[in-house]
Amino acid sequence: MTLKSALSIPVLLTGLIVFSRPAGAKGALEPSNDSSPFAQLKLNASASTCMQDTEIPSNELAVIDDAAISFVRAAIGSDPGAAYGELSDTAKTSTSEKQFESYMRMAVDPFAPFAGLAITHTYLANVSGTPQDNRVICGTLSEPENWVSFNVEPSSRQAWVLIDAKARNNSWTFAAWLIPVGGIWRVNSLNAGVSTLANQSAADLWKTAEREHCRQHSFNAFILYNTALQLSVRGPLFEYGIASAIREKLSNTPSPALFQGKPPFIWQLGHDQFQVINAGALAVAGKIYLDIAYLVKPWKNYQEVDQEDRSLIKSFATTIPEYSAVFAGIIAEAHAIGGSQGYRTVAVVHNGSLEILPPPSGER
Repeated sequence: MTLKSALSIPVLLTGLIVFSRPAGAKGALEPSNDSSPFAQLKLNASASTCMQDTEIPSNELAVIDDAAISFVRAAIGSDPGAAYGELSDTAKTSTSEKQFESYMRMAVDPFAPFAGLAITHTYLANVSGTPQDNRVICGTLSEPENWVSFNVEPSSRQAWVLIDAKARNNSWTFAAWLIPVGGIWRVNSLNAGVSTLANQSAADLWKTAEREHCRQHSFNAFILYNTALQLSVRGPLFEYGIASAIREKLSNTPSPALFQGKPPFIWQLGHDQFQVINAGALAVAGKIYLDIAYLVKPWKNYQEVDQEDRSLIKSFATTIPEYSAVFAGIIAEAHAIGGSQGYRTVAVVHNGSLEILPPPSGER
């Protein structure tokens, strides 16, 4: 199928919206960075404290949560501009109303509508002085799945609120950073991104990756570790403790041969060779597929590129049969060299065999 006709298949994408310029940040809008601003987390030397959820006085928790969810509900609605007035002065200085609306449209609209908005966690930090790396850690450090790390402003009281919502194939998490301005809680920054893949969280995928690593399925483990890492990072300002554990694992585990060097990677699969741009996990209809994006010469008709896709799928399945242990199928995503053409071919694992689906009826 052409890429245009396949837009109903959402890819794993973390859309980042950062409105403020916190201490040490490079700019008002930064791309998500899977290499953490710190390689190894350390305890803060400042006298900062952090409370979470029911530890926060109920009246203050209610006010913070209401401000956060009201902002997110407006920001992902039909008129994102309605939420702009709820930003902090710092955020407004860094981001105009037009930019704000553009960011929301770019990151959110392709995955809308969102349903079932619900607050999952609230963290309230009292910062005294300047914490190391301008970060505060909240939770139990001995349990990677039960602590978080986030940016803070020096010497102030501030909160982070996590709000989950259901999109088409995945759950999303909105991480809102709030600061009090004149007694009113205002949003200082917001990150919006995928938090589950086919109902599997970062912790779920991490556990599966560990199992695949023990089975010496290095390709599967590498893809799943990186996918889990993407799900555990809410931009450069907030992340779960599990992200640090995953980074450590990746840093101590050699990359599979297929991912040596820089993209495009040259994949020698049997007698065939392919220029692979990227490979990753993708959720389709509640299942996780392996999506392989690669470069091919421009084509004149779909039959040409469809054969290229089929060749990639068959060669990969023969060379790396371990994929079927965790993936429901393979998606070959062809991109024309030097052009804008794109085409996808889907293969599903059915009764232990790989079945390549025919092109849509309009392209036969």
